[in-house]
Amino acid sequence: MESPQHAQVHHKCNPKCENAINQHINLALHNYYIYLSMAYFLDREDVALKRYSKSILCLSSKAREQAEKLMELQTTRGGVVRQGDIQKPDRNEWDSSRKVLNLTMSLEKGMNESLCTLYRIASEAPDVYLCDFLRRHLVNQQVQSLKELGDLITMQHKLGSRDMGIAVYLLDNLTLNDSTKN
Repeated sequence: MESPQHAQVHHKCNPKCENAINQHINLALHNYYIYLSMAYFLDREDVALKRYSKSILCLSSKAREQAEKLMELQTTRGGVVRQGDIQKPDRNEWDSSRKVLNLTMSLEKGMNESLCTLYRIASEAPDVYLCDFLRRHLVNQQVQSLKELGDLITMQHKLGSRDMGIAVYLLDNLTLNDSTKN
């Protein structure tokens, strides 16, 4: 059976918005993949930072959910989800929890920047529905993730933990204990 050339539902879906949504979906899926690698590195028996691992797994789930929400939005509006290749992480060893957190912050800032770009494109289109969707479902969650991650990096820095020593162990067991119960 042949597929129709144009979706019947394709309503006010600007091509620039559709492309930006697809780019953000692919970025979210890429981050999801990297976070999985980091989380399971942190959970290894020779690293044993279970709560760090759970925190990174939580970010992984949020990245996947963000991609899924945008895919659902895209198809609901009659758009096409165009998934690109997801590059594997460039390493399997992450050296230290500090490096994991700094890379995670960099990835989250990239997600935030991508959302801002998507929002700007939607505003210029103008795509009121997309702007509202982003505000209600993604932007606040992204800002909250950045805040929590920033707080964790600050706490680790204040503890003076430069390696996988007692300060990281205490941070993992005392500070992260409450955040991983959810």
